[in-house]
Amino acid sequence: MAKFIVTGATGFIGRHVVATLLERRHSVVGIHRGKTPPSLANNPRFTSAKADLTKTQKAEIWAPILDGADAVINCDDTQSAPLALFGACSEFKVTRFIQISEAKSNDESLTKTDLDWVIVRPSLVYARGFLGGTSSLHSMAAFPGAILLSGDGQQSFQPIYMGDVVGIICELCEASSFSRKIIEPVGPETLTLKEILLKLRRWLDIPRDATFSLPSWLLAGMGIAQIQKSETETTQPFIGLFAPAARSMDDVLKARPANTGDRRTAQLALLSPVITAVLFLTWITSGLLGFAFGVPAAQDLLAALDLQSADPQLTTWITSGLNVLLGVLLLTPLSTGFLAGLQLSTVVAYTTALSIALPHLWLDPFGPLLKNVPLLLLIGIWAMLRRRR
Repeated sequence: MAKFIVTGATGFIGRHVVATLLERRHSVVGIHRGKTPPSLANNPRFTSAKADLTKTQKAEIWAPILDGADAVINCDDTQSAPLALFGACSEFKVTRFIQISEAKSNDESLTKTDLDWVIVRPSLVYARGFLGGTSSLHSMAAFPGAILLSGDGQQSFQPIYMGDVVGIICELCEASSFSRKIIEPVGPETLTLKEILLKLRRWLDIPRDATFSLPSWLLAGMGIAQIQKSETETTQPFIGLFAPAARSMDDVLKARPANTGDRRTAQLALLSPVITAVLFLTWITSGLLGFAFGVPAAQDLLAALDLQSADPQLTTWITSGLNVLLGVLLLTPLSTGFLAGLQLSTVVAYTTALSIALPHLWLDPFGPLLKNVPLLLLIGIWAMLRRRR
């Protein structure tokens, strides 16, 4: 049993590498920036270590992590480990270093070290689950009525299945005889983006193969990763020194039919940007309307709450400003839990105050308070979908 350090352990490729190494009875230290996945928290052979590779610049910080390690596998989505990690590996005699990079990444800093490195640059990697780059492909393929295409959909790729990529990575960890080389694992066939999406749509059992072209900037605005250019020229399939040959996309998809969860997840993911837009417009519009027409309503509310000493104008500015702020914050990368909690608490506070001051609003045929109930549900759904992304 060996000990491996995996950076980016909770990412698209990293989590699969960790799972396969654990399955092979190895010990793994997972480096990541977020929370430890509950599925790994109680595994005796997995140790979690939180670190941001872009900020961890001192070699001595890595000492307790690298102690006794046999190799480091960098799956971090920054695509390059900091020089401090290279230096720490040399200092603590962890010479085996597997770097997972994009097709045209600059790995010159690694190749100039004295480490026993291997750089793996896979083609377009796909998985059956709704993770990483695969989520964009699934969303584009599962759009109701037609497949969404970036441009004409003729971008060419040699897609390779996640399991085949991970098999190669894990074999490289265990076989140090293959050293100081760059390999480019690709699938056995060249497919256009349109062909890939058609295969996924048929796998998901979604009817109609019609396609609809959209500009890449609009897809990005919908939360779908831009796939604009052909990723690679036709390359001879990587058979691998150790792992089996990569499988075709048809063979991979036929091995496990899609289920209802696959279809629903792919289609629901498209609702996330729509719901974000709805909530953004709701908060911004209510704030602007409050600035324009909110003072009389504030006077009535303060009078009903017996708060005549409070300034209606100031109250209007505060509540309307809060609404506008909430709308703006939805467009930031702040924590989903924080944003959801802030929205929910604001709606609950408004609803409680109005219920105490003007309880008859619950019986109003236009439902000014009843509408807050589905709004609370919508915020909850938004938070769930945003976390899945």
